[in-house]
Amino acid sequence: MRCRLEAELLWRERPGPLPLFGVDRMRRHLAIKVLTHSLPFRPMLRRLNLLIINRGLLDGSAGVVYPRMMAAYESTMTTHLARLRSGIRP
Repeated sequence: MRCRLEAELLWRERPGPLPLFGVDRMRRHLAIKVLTHSLPFRPMLRRLNLLIINRGLLDGSAGVVYPRMMAAYESTMTTHLARLRSGIRP
């Protein structure tokens, strides 16, 4: 439910061109978020980022389960955004 609402919010409030290197921190964060949502293999990249770059492997089983759950969440977000782009209402 939450991921569908977030996907609809991202789709409804998709901004125009935003500065990636601007002064305003909020606009820069939104620009990066919009840019990364269009990356292919986003759930897998997110999982690898949490496991390796953020050193989740050192946290034991919790450090492995959390990235798995985040990858599942990102996967459902990607699916909902794709449905919204194609005009299919969930």
